[in-house]
Amino acid sequence: GTLTFGRPQLIEVVPIGWSDRDRLLAVAAALEADSTHPIAKTVRDAALARGVAPAAVQVAEHSAGSGISGTFETDAVCIGSYEFVEPIIPECLRARTREVVSQAQDRGQITAVVAAGGGHGASAVLVIADQIRPGASRAIEDFHALDIRPVLMLTGDHPTPAQQVAQQLGLDGFEAALRPEDKVQHIGALKQRVSGAASRRAVAFVGDGVNDAPALAAADVSIAIGSIGSDAALESADIVLMSDDLRVVPWAIELARRARETVKANLVMALSIIGLMAIATLVGSRIGAEVPMALGVVAHEGGTLLVVVNSLRLLGFRGPSAGPAPAAVGSPPA
Repeated sequence: GTLTFGRPQLIEVVPIGWSDRDRLLAVAAALEADSTHPIAKTVRDAALARGVAPAAVQVAEHSAGSGISGTFETDAVCIGSYEFVEPIIPECLRARTREVVSQAQDRGQITAVVAAGGGHGASAVLVIADQIRPGASRAIEDFHALDIRPVLMLTGDHPTPAQQVAQQLGLDGFEAALRPEDKVQHIGALKQRVSGAASRRAVAFVGDGVNDAPALAAADVSIAIGSIGSDAALESADIVLMSDDLRVVPWAIELARRARETVKANLVMALSIIGLMAIATLVGSRIGAEVPMALGVVAHEGGTLLVVVNSLRLLGFRGPSAGPAPAAVGSPPA
C-alpha cells in the first residue's frame, strides 16, 4: 500500500482437479463478507464482477494472519494461507495446490487458498496481484542521488513478492513477514546504527497502514501518505503528504536542504553588512570622518533586499509534478 497502489486485483481463480471455480469463489466471498482486510475486499469485488453470489456459509472463526473458517452445508470450508487450509483439502489435491501456490509466489503474486471438506471436497487458488505506484522507482533513485542510504522496505508480506518488489525498485534491502512490533525493532536497530556516525543522521519512515503506526512513532522522522493513510498512521506521523506520489518525499528533503543553506547564506550576508557598517562607523569616529545616514539606509535596506532576492531563488526549485510520472509496472503489493 505504500510502494504499490494497495488495491490488489484477483487476476485468476485456479481450480484444482475437479473443483468448481465459481462455487469455490462463492464460498470465498461468503467467508470474506465481514472481513476488513484488503484481500477480502478483492475477493468480494471479484465475485460481484463475475456475477457470483456469496454462498450460504456460516463463518465460525477468524484466525488473525492465517485465514477464516466456516461451515457450508455441514461441511468445513476455509480460506487463507495454504498451511491454514491444508487440513480440509483432499489429500489427492494437496500436491497440485502447493505447486500452483508456489508458481504464483515465484511470479511475485499473492495467493489465497479456498477449500471445502467432506462431501464437497475441493480446492482452488486465488491469484492476486497489485501495481507499483507511479514514481516509486524514481523516488528510490532520488533518495540515492541525495546520499540517503540505505533505503529499506519493511513489510508484512511474503518474502518472495517482497523480494521481487525490492529488486524491481532497486532497494538496498528488505525485511518481509514482519509484524508491527518487528518493524519497531528494525527502526530501533537502524537508529542505533546511525547514532555512531560522524555526521548527524536520522532514520525516516514512510507508511500508510495501521500496522505502520508503531514504526512511524518510533522513527526520528515519520511521513504518512495522507490520501491513502489510515487514521492511526496519520496521527502517528510528523509529516503528512497530501499526495500519494512518493517522489514528493525526496523533493521535500532536497527543498529543506536548500532552504537551510539559504538561511545560512542570508545570515552570513546580513551579519557581514552589519559588521562592515559597524567597522566603518567606528573607524570614521576615530579619524573624524562621518558615515552618511544615506549610506547606512542603503546598507540596511540593501541587505534586506539581497536576503529577499536570495530567498526567492527557492521558487525556482520545481516539484515532481513538473514532469510526467513514470508508467506503472505490474508487481505485488508491499
